[in-house]
Amino acid sequence: MNAGNPNIYEIREDSDRNKSYPEIVLGGHYTFKNGINIIGEYIYNGQGYDGSEWDELTGFIKYSYDNYKGGYLADLMRLNLLQANRIMTFRQMRRNYIFTRISDPALFSRTDAALVVLINADDGSYLTNPSLDYKIDENSSIGFNMLFFNGRKDMEFGMTHWGSEGSLVYKYLF
Repeated sequence: MNAGNPNIYEIREDSDRNKSYPEIVLGGHYTFKNGINIIGEYIYNGQGYDGSEWDELTGFIKYSYDNYKGGYLADLMRLNLLQANRIMTFRQMRRNYIFTRISDPALFSRTDAALVVLINADDGSYLTNPSLDYKIDENSSIGFNMLFFNGRKDMEFGMTHWGSEGSLVYKYLF
């Protein structure tokens, strides 16, 4: 394990730092005559955790959480949990992902609707992101989107401690 930098926690050997890792995206995109657009991609992240590395990471997190709650070396366990929390960069943690997006840019003339699903193909957990954007005028829009994380607590998209979230966004272009 390497935890030397307080902003980085990785389960890698020091010799791994000089290796090259492939990143591959294979996919397609199609727009129907009515404007509905679909995208499908397979994403391979060669730097992602494999099964044994993931088990080691989740074991470390569970160990730190249980000991923190139990009061054993609570300050150290809290730091461990904070480090683990910093590495939660979705679509970069494991190796295999399926990305899909369907959108209708003119749902109700001024409304763009989209649905994104990102599946972790290694553990089956997934992220769902529906969104609506309403075009107010040429320069501004207002939008609403949600993020739903789905999976067990030991899976990438089930590990989020905050659950689902929603955002209301106003955009102005100048």
